[in-house]
Amino acid sequence: MIRSKILFIDDEKEILSAYESIFKVKENSHLNELESLLEEEPEEENVFEEDMLKVDYDIFTATQGEEGIAIFKEHNLEDNPFKIVFIDMRMPPGINGAETAEIIRALDDRVEIVIITAYSDLNLDEINRKVKSPDKLFYLKKPFYNEEIKQITLNLTVKYLNNEVKNRFVANVSHELRTPLASMLGFTKLLEKTEGLSRDQSELVSIIKDNSMLMEQLVNELLMSVQLQQKRLELKKETCNVKEVVKSVIKMMIPLFKNKKDVVLVAESCKENLICHWDAMRMKQVLINIVNNAYKFTHEGEVRISTELSKDGEVLIKIKDSGIGISEDVKEEIFGSFTRVEDKHHNTPGLGLGLNIVREIVEMHGGEVWVESELGSGSLFTLKFDQKGAA
Repeated sequence: MIRSKILFIDDEKEILSAYESIFKVKENSHLNELESLLEEEPEEENVFEEDMLKVDYDIFTATQGEEGIAIFKEHNLEDNPFKIVFIDMRMPPGINGAETAEIIRALDDRVEIVIITAYSDLNLDEINRKVKSPDKLFYLKKPFYNEEIKQITLNLTVKYLNNEVKNRFVANVSHELRTPLASMLGFTKLLEKTEGLSRDQSELVSIIKDNSMLMEQLVNELLMSVQLQQKRLELKKETCNVKEVVKSVIKMMIPLFKNKKDVVLVAESCKENLICHWDAMRMKQVLINIVNNAYKFTHEGEVRISTELSKDGEVLIKIKDSGIGISEDVKEEIFGSFTRVEDKHHNTPGLGLGLNIVREIVEMHGGEVWVESELGSGSLFTLKFDQKGAA
């Protein structure tokens, strides 16, 4: 049986009572396949035994944003998380729906959030920026019909379970691929050292090595994406000198740029004594992903890295390139999972996960990342962090 845990937050008790009455009757659903796939060790002969499987809704309610957040923290269990949270936008005298959703999203990025309102002081773009993960954010205007709530709840439950199935599948497949990939890379390194190889044979070994390394990178990106979505990635934060982290990244990237005669990596003088509270390894990964992206899409000119202190005392890291640029219609999409725009602008291989990983790690550090670009005029990626970092 599928259990879907739902939280309703609304300052009108009559509306909360209405929500509870809607879900008193257990709903039938076609979700048996999803439920079976999510079981730890399903018995193969019983996986698809029933044609229909019941969905049980566990309903929690709160009259204020702060109360809802407390309930979410207490009852959002690892083996039984909240799948959907419905939040009223205006709940005086407490925090509003967008602020409530922002905190809940930070607690668990997997949850589907439905903002319900008759009137809002914020427009949809402002709410999107505040709550983040717009692919898991839905809007419903009051008044609404009971059937609307029931159908939305069922659909979002299906969506949530589909994502869980996808993540488990990707994680399992990625783990299975890593062992043969490690063997392939090990043997190609041995082949490279073999004496007496002809020029054609050496070129073939090089092709095998390059493609094996590309596949290893793609598999690692898949695993990282799943870890981030499931909140399994733990940061080991420490006091970091921003200049030293940037210098380390530049040192690692210089050999790559030697492969392109018409593209140079330029490091502007980094401002001294900029300190952030970072997981240094993860932040290096962020910068390497962005610089590597700039390298792939810049055919001549330069990729320039700089750091500065904003007027508000925040650390800014900028990576500017003279590459192909990004058109306005896809600029907001590039930080999403599996987002690629090769059909329009390029055919460079990849999964479209690199910038999504960048955004997730930056936000885990309490920072922001955005891009300014025009098609054909290069791109400027900016990362912003508080000097003291997130505790």
